[in-house]
Amino acid sequence: MSKKAGTLSRDTGFHKIDSGAYKGINKDIPTVVTASELIINKDVSEDVAYEITKILCENIEELHRDLPPTRTFIPEKAWMAVAVPLHPGAVKYYKEKGYMK
Repeated sequence: MSKKAGTLSRDTGFHKIDSGAYKGINKDIPTVVTASELIINKDVSEDVAYEITKILCENIEELHRDLPPTRTFIPEKAWMAVAVPLHPGAVKYYKEKGYMK
C-alpha cells in the first residue's frame, strides 16, 4: 500500500476491512479512513454543496458533540490540503467566509 494518501489527521490513517466483514470479502482489504473530509459527487449542484458546507461549518459545536471523529474538522482550515479537489460550492463558502483567498 502506498504511504502517500492525501492528508490524514492524527486520528485517521491507514486501516483495513477485515476478511469476512462482508459477503465476498475473503481477505483483508487495505483502506484509508479520515474523519475530516466529506466527499460528494462532482455532479452535486454548487448550491447544494455550498449549503452542506455552510451547515457543517456553522454548526461545528453540534457536529463535534454528536459525531466525535469530526473533531479534526476545523472550518477555517478544512479547505487546506485535502485528498481530493474541493467542490466549487465548498470553495464558494470558504471564500465567502474569508478562509480562502
